[in-house]
Amino acid sequence: METCVVETTPSAAATTAPMPCPIPARAPRVLTHSAMEAWGRCETEYKLSYEDLITPTAYPAALAIGSAVHAGVEALHKGLSLAEAWVVAAGKMESFAVRARLSLDDAGKADLANTMAWDAAKVRAMLRAWFEQHDATTPTGAGPDDLTFLDRDLDIIETELALEAPLVNPLSGRPSRTFMLAGRVDAVARRRGNGADGYHLVELKTTGEDLNEFVEAMRHSAQPAVYQVLAEAHLGGDLGPCQGTVLDIIRKPTIRGKKDEVPEAFEARALEEYNKDPERFFRREVLPVNAALRREAMVNAWRIADGIRRAERFGYVSKRGPSCRGAYGVCRYRALCWHGDATGYVTKEVAHEELIDEA
Repeated sequence: METCVVETTPSAAATTAPMPCPIPARAPRVLTHSAMEAWGRCETEYKLSYEDLITPTAYPAALAIGSAVHAGVEALHKGLSLAEAWVVAAGKMESFAVRARLSLDDAGKADLANTMAWDAAKVRAMLRAWFEQHDATTPTGAGPDDLTFLDRDLDIIETELALEAPLVNPLSGRPSRTFMLAGRVDAVARRRGNGADGYHLVELKTTGEDLNEFVEAMRHSAQPAVYQVLAEAHLGGDLGPCQGTVLDIIRKPTIRGKKDEVPEAFEARALEEYNKDPERFFRREVLPVNAALRREAMVNAWRIADGIRRAERFGYVSKRGPSCRGAYGVCRYRALCWHGDATGYVTKEVAHEELIDEA
C-alpha cells in the first residue's frame, strides 16, 4: 500500500505509524438533457456518442440549420447587426461542414456545397423574419442589414450560459457521486412589463412542425424543468426566483425550392411567406415553473443515471430497434451499430460538445 509521508516531531516519531494516502475522489461525470434523450432513444446510441466519443461525419442539415439560427440570434442579442449575425451563423454552419468533408470525395464536397447554399438561404430568411417579428424599433418588413436589434419582449441578461448542478437522489436528497447535471441555456432574461421579480430562461427552438403541436409537446418535455433546476442551483438568488421558461419558437419555411430556382430567390419567397402569416411561424410561449413536472424530471434523470451505472456493471447496453429509424429518419449510428462499418465516423474531443465555450 502506498503511504503518505507524515512529518513528526522527535517525541511523536516513535508512535506515529504510516497512514494510507486518501484516494482522490473521481470527478462526477456530466449528464445533460441531450445525453438523457439519447439514452432514452437507444442505450447503444448513448454509449457510442457519450462514452466512446464517436460521432458521424455526415452533414446533419436540421442540426446545422438550428445551430446556425441559434448562433445568429445570440449575435443579435449581443448587439451585432443583422449582417454581422449572418456571418456568425454561416460560421456555425461551416463548423458542421468541416467534419463532413473528412469523408467526402470531390463530387460529395460539391453536393455538400450546394446543400449548404440552400440551407444558408433558409437561415438568412429565418433570421431576418425573426428580427422583424421581435425587434422593438423596426416595422415589420423593413430594416436594412446594418440595424442592431432591441427585443420588444425581453431584457436579455446573459446568453449561452453554461449551467451545472448536483444530481440529487429524489428519495434521500443526497447528491450523486457519479453524475452531475449540466446544460447550456440560450438566454436568461427579464420579461418587459411583467411586473414580477425574478427572471425567465429563454429557449430558442427551430422546428418544422405546426406550432400548436410543438408547444404542446414542450409542455410535457423535461428540458424546461431540468434547466430551471440548473439555473436555480447555478445562479442562486442573485437575480431573484426563476419564474419559468420562455419558448422562442421559429418554424422553418414550408415552401420548397422550384425547378431552376436559385437560393436567393428561394430566400425571397420564404420571407414573403413569413411576412404574409407570421403567426404560423413565430410563437413566444411562457412555461411557468411546475413543481410536479420538475420532480418528475429529476426522478427521470436519476433513473437514467442509475440505468447507465447498471449497464456499466453488467457490461451490456441494449439496442432499441424502433429507434434505428425514428421520427427524424435513420439513426446516424446505424451503419456502425448494425454492420460495424466505421466509415464516416470520427472521434470527438469531448462528450458534450454543446457545453464548449466558443467565446
